[in-house]
Amino acid sequence: MRKHIDKLFYPVMLSVLSGIILILTMLIVGLLPFRNVLVRLTLPILLALVVFPFLIDQCWKNKFTHCYLSKLDLTILGIFITIMYFMMKTQNLFFMSIHFLGAAFAEEYLYRQIIFNDIRRNYNAVLALLFSSFLFAFIGHIVKSIILCKILYNVLPVSH
Repeated sequence: MRKHIDKLFYPVMLSVLSGIILILTMLIVGLLPFRNVLVRLTLPILLALVVFPFLIDQCWKNKFTHCYLSKLDLTILGIFITIMYFMMKTQNLFFMSIHFLGAAFAEEYLYRQIIFNDIRRNYNAVLALLFSSFLFAFIGHIVKSIILCKILYNVLPVSH
């Protein structure tokens, strides 16, 4: 039984840590003077659900001996930072759709690409699907949503 629990430690830990990173990133970004949704929401989501899990996954697979970003990774990160810089200055329907596409991509990357595949290596597809869906629903949405609603209510200005 302990062997099975040990194999599920990494996916649970990654889901919880990404949630903590998301909350901390949103708090830090909330202190910045930008009011753009891409900076206040999309940037923390992509950092917490894509960049952080990617780096942790690379280090975990290499037993923390070779933790580095490749030239392609750095190029993609540079392009992302450049796009975010130009998007900070405007906010319209196009950029709002980019936010929702980015958030959907980030969630799928973390919970399907990393977590599902890690569980799938040790269990059959049905169990992997059920457990990764459970993590996504309860840790990825319910817990984060409660905490983020409280943070956003306190950080974002409310206009009446």
